[in-house]
Amino acid sequence: MTKRAKPATAIADEKPTIEGALDASIAILELGLSALRTEIEAIVAGTAKKSKFDPASRIAFLTSRVGSIADSIRKVESARAKRFDDLTPAMVLGWLRQLDAAERLSFLREASQIDARKSGLA
Repeated sequence: MTKRAKPATAIADEKPTIEGALDASIAILELGLSALRTEIEAIVAGTAKKSKFDPASRIAFLTSRVGSIADSIRKVESARAKRFDDLTPAMVLGWLRQLDAAERLSFLREASQIDARKSGLA
């Protein structure tokens, strides 16, 4: 009797997070964008499957789909940004307390360098 592998979508005893769901959503949307681009490029190159629609109509239709995917990505990113708006200093301190000592020291060392560099972006 052979042992069956778990499906790739199964997560072992791990509760899905909102960030994980947002990341997965964006990954799927990016996959859709990639497929649309590939199809549009094939139409332009003349290598796409034959269709009852003319190439310009097909490209216009697919391009409209790109717009809706881009809008979906914008909404997902907006939801991610909104989650950061609700972040409080108490939540950050709680997160720091959860880190092990080495991770916390590394984080604090990096944070202390922000003022030394005169920029949080450096």
